[in-house]
Amino acid sequence: GELRAQGQPHQTILLLDHSKSMKGNDPFFLNHFAAHLLVDLAAPRDEIGIFDLQSSVVPMDPVAGRKEALHAAIDQLSYGGKTPCATPLSRALTELKEKQRPEALASIVFLTDGVCDEDDPIEKALPALQAARIPVFTIALGKETEHRRQLQRLAEQTGGIPFAVTDAADLPEVFAKLAGRLHGAEYQSGMLARGEQIFAAAPYLERIVLLAAGKVETARFFGLHSPTGPVALDGKNARIRSFANHRHPNAPEVYTIVEIPEPPPGEWRYEVEGKEEKFSVAVIQIFDLVLSLEGHPQRVEGKETVELVARLATSRGRVPDPAFLRQVSVTLHHRPPGGDFQRWGPLPFDGKGAFRTRLPLPEPGEHVFYAVARYQQHLNRRSPLRSIERLEPPPEGCRLRFLEAEACHRKGDVPFPVSVRLECAPPQTLSAAYQESCTGRLFAQSPGGEGFGEVASFSSEPGGRYTALVTLPEEGHHRLQARLECPNTRFVSGTSDLFVGELPPLLPLDFGTPEGGSVATRGIDLSPWRPFLPLDITFRPEALTGPSAASIAVDADGAGGLLATLKIAGCRSEGEGNGAIAIVPKACLSPVALPVSYTVHPTPFLACYRRIYLGTLALLGGAFLLYGFLSPPAFSPRRTICWSASRQGCVERDPTAATEVLFGALHGHGKGRRRWYTPARLYFGGPDDFLGPKGETPVAWLEATRSGILLVTLQPGQTFLCTEGGGEEPITMQATPLHYGTVYRVDIGGEHRYFEIH
Repeated sequence: GELRAQGQPHQTILLLDHSKSMKGNDPFFLNHFAAHLLVDLAAPRDEIGIFDLQSSVVPMDPVAGRKEALHAAIDQLSYGGKTPCATPLSRALTELKEKQRPEALASIVFLTDGVCDEDDPIEKALPALQAARIPVFTIALGKETEHRRQLQRLAEQTGGIPFAVTDAADLPEVFAKLAGRLHGAEYQSGMLARGEQIFAAAPYLERIVLLAAGKVETARFFGLHSPTGPVALDGKNARIRSFANHRHPNAPEVYTIVEIPEPPPGEWRYEVEGKEEKFSVAVIQIFDLVLSLEGHPQRVEGKETVELVARLATSRGRVPDPAFLRQVSVTLHHRPPGGDFQRWGPLPFDGKGAFRTRLPLPEPGEHVFYAVARYQQHLNRRSPLRSIERLEPPPEGCRLRFLEAEACHRKGDVPFPVSVRLECAPPQTLSAAYQESCTGRLFAQSPGGEGFGEVASFSSEPGGRYTALVTLPEEGHHRLQARLECPNTRFVSGTSDLFVGELPPLLPLDFGTPEGGSVATRGIDLSPWRPFLPLDITFRPEALTGPSAASIAVDADGAGGLLATLKIAGCRSEGEGNGAIAIVPKACLSPVALPVSYTVHPTPFLACYRRIYLGTLALLGGAFLLYGFLSPPAFSPRRTICWSASRQGCVERDPTAATEVLFGALHGHGKGRRRWYTPARLYFGGPDDFLGPKGETPVAWLEATRSGILLVTLQPGQTFLCTEGGGEEPITMQATPLHYGTVYRVDIGGEHRYFEIH
């Protein structure tokens, strides 16, 4: 059975058997006294319901303000009827499920003296009780062995504890044990001789409850003395309740409950005042201590661990003296994913009010912990359960990149989505658990403003993607930056320009190839788009009719116009179709589509085959000349990119002037022909990182010199990537280290070259 977790209220259904047979086994209604005891020991936040086997006597509700009504309802119970079991258990379960609070511990206390009716056995209710995970504490009264076995199975299979007594006179002591168990306290009891008796009250007690039963003539049968002096049983310093059986005045025993709130620690004593030589006393010490448990996952020396910290404090937040805590034993219980609880400890005391330890977490998944604190034979306190998710180690070689933002063509007061993605090299599959453990935030700098302010939070999506819904009231060019806080690491994106508002219009483009020709060009005036340069432009044609296909080459000319060239692949192709030129302005992230239509006329037969013949000869000759002579050169990257005036060493440059960045060197044949392999492009990531609606976006353009040096030319204000603070920060016009352990790609002469900096 579970110990009470301090701070968690209890919801308990007390199910009492009042069948005819109970009249013979418990003629003096000692089960009533036991029920009174449970009510008196309940905390104000606890809830108690009282059922008999035929009906619900008192529905389950909070105890605060209802104790007298509960006591009165218990006194009205009488014997009679049969012994159904499954039906009242199901009724109690329904009451608990309808009123169950997630922070409370639910349980059923079931007292009976006989075998269940044949048509209503316990087994009928057992599956539902097991599924609900509600423990049943059973109390078997009498000498019948079969019903003891039934109740024992019921308790063990639901997580409760079975109790058994042959004499009803033992019921108060059994209920004292049960009350102590539910309230996380231990008790002392026994037949004590008349005269002075002594017990030690532990520190930090919420209350002491004395349960007395004996053949005495009066309820005030002893004098009580605390460490500071006599205690008057007048209801001020102690509350007293006496239960002489009202239905049987000649009952041989009188039962008394004495409750002392906030007792001082030390030696207590009481002295018998009755005439009888013997009586029994149970001392229940209830602590005013809260046991908490915290867990902090950490990566230590490349291994996943968790630091666990248990603390004891009073309900008012007072930390006990270190001298007291050194006498407390705290053990830890750990259940790995798919396993059972294992015990660790005792935990070492740090001398400052906490018990600490560190455990390895070898298996990924949910790990469950709880702590148990014990002090001598009194304190038995359990903490609430603590679940800790062990995640994979943080990925390496990752960066946060903006994917799209549908801000263009929107007014400033219209919200729009912004998406980023965590991209790793080499490509890695991030689990959903790791993604959800990260907290992403979006920051923006308004047009003409200074500094970045938080504007939205990201929500996780599959594939390392995060999306935020943003409203930027001010129209114009904004700067965005994304930050992702993950376990043990932090990712920061580079800044991205974003335009909010209406884009310049695009005029439709219509072009066609004249009959007998193969190329036709048309231009578009892009002068209104100058504030949005550079533009990422692609063409997506529909399939042409006929055996051949067409492709479009799109380039921007020096005057700001757009030149679209239709190229025919094959002979005698003809047809009409529609396509789109996708323009992605740098400050928009999402493409703007320009619809186009085209017409292809057939090429003359002789001209077609003449081109094929000459083209074949040219291809064969070119392949023969290039084979073994003009193979693409090897590439040696520099670990540090330097601004270089003389291409030797790192020197400071004027930040207002264009700057050449030394990136690496080409090695191979044909030193004077190295320009054939330019322009080269630099990409971040491996071969599988460049899939998406926009295609590949280079980090930088490279130019090879005749001496075999690859240079990056940066204009004033342009940025490059740098590793700072666990993420990639943009820097301007300064030395830039490459990422160690990160894959880069250089495109030279149409071929992809991958390299990794070590």
